[in-house]
Parts: sequence; C-alpha cells; structure tokens
Amino acid sequence: MVSLSVGIMLSTSFLHALPSAFESNADPRTLFAFLLAGLLAFFLLEKFAVLRHSHHHEGDGHHH
Repeated sequence: MVSLSVGIMLSTSFLHALPSAFESNADPRTLFAFLLAGLLAFFLLEKFAVLRHSHHHEGDGHHH
C-alpha cells in the first residue's frame, strides 16, 4: 500500500507541474526528451533492482 500511495502522490505532483513546464519558453521537444529519459531511467533502475534482488544466503543449510 505504501508503494501505491507514493506512486499516486508522485504522479499527481508531476501532472500538476507538467503544464507549467509547457507554459514556459522551453522547447517542447526538449521537455519531451527529458520526460522520456526520466521515465526510461526509472524503468531501467527498477529492472536492475529486481534482477539484483536475491533471497539466497550462503551457509544457511537450505538447498532448494
């Protein structure tokens, strides 16, 4: 439930900040590039964390 709550809070704050970014004088292509790079970076970070996660402990006496 904590992960869901954090995701909702972050997405809500991001969606409220996004229109302000487009109202600025910044190039829309640059904004979309940063948005895509950020989403891709967090996706890859999450995939890397899942791949590195392991429950195997050496010397615990259990062989599965």
